Amino acid sequence: MVRHVVFFKFKPDVEKQARIDFLARLRQLQQDIDVIRSLEVGQNFTESPRAMDLILIVDVDTQHDLDTYDQHPLHQPVKQMAAQLCSETRVVDYVIV
Repeated sequence: MVRHVVFFKFKPDVEKQARIDFLARLRQLQQDIDVIRSLEVGQNFTESPRAMDLILIVDVDTQHDLDTYDQHPLHQPVKQMAAQLCSETRVVDYVIV
């Protein structure tokens, strides 16, 4: 199994409704993309200069499935939304043993 973890930092001027809409779009990915085995979205509540605002954790069976997820047509608008709303994103992909 492969785990895909993405951290998001919203731009300071992003409004609450835009954040809510983005969360909904992230959660919808599990219904939209059949290679996703599990998906979790979490919002940070800690105030810290090191803190990110949001985390996405996606599990898929193989690295090929991760590529399928990344290139999926329904994932592309979500990636574009992240680019518009976020000042920073970070990713970690690893094999679960």
